[in-house]
Amino acid sequence: MSVLLCAAVLAALLTVVACTASSGHRQKAEENAIIEAAASDGTRLKDAVTAFRAQDYATAHDLFERLSHEAQDRALRRQALFGLACVRLVQAQSPEEMKRALNAWSIWEEQSPPTVSSEDPRLLTPVLQRLPALMEKPVRVIGRTAKPTAAPTEWAKTVEEKDREIQELKDRLRALESIHRELEEKRRGLKE
Repeated sequence: MSVLLCAAVLAALLTVVACTASSGHRQKAEENAIIEAAASDGTRLKDAVTAFRAQDYATAHDLFERLSHEAQDRALRRQALFGLACVRLVQAQSPEEMKRALNAWSIWEEQSPPTVSSEDPRLLTPVLQRLPALMEKPVRVIGRTAKPTAAPTEWAKTVEEKDREIQELKDRLRALESIHRELEEKRRGLKE
């Protein structure tokens, strides 16, 4: 019986050792996969920044967006979100797009650590929040006033509208002058 007990204990120990070894190999494989994914994510982040600097905003946007969701490392996801917000800010051409860009900026800002060791881009947040309102008004730029320019088609449309308004006012004025002349002639006829 003691031989059977020793054999059972030995079998149990061998099973535990085998499971531990197998678990160790599996854990090592998982760690290697995470390291490889982080290296791949780092390369994709560099590619996104390169595309941004080359003004290939569509590529940069796609890479930053995917990384902001898929990256294994939280800091790398946050960096990708910052890049995504920057791309959206650069590309914004309507109030809706600016709102979307500012939303991405806010999400990035919320995920940023409370302390930083270098320049803090979050200091731009108040400026970015005021940007849509600033676009509506003339902006003071180093000693001169710079007004956002409208597209030539918008100018042409505005000029046409104003020309029509002027023509309508001239027509009304002529009609009023005609009525005034008729009334004056009738009044003169009554006096005589």
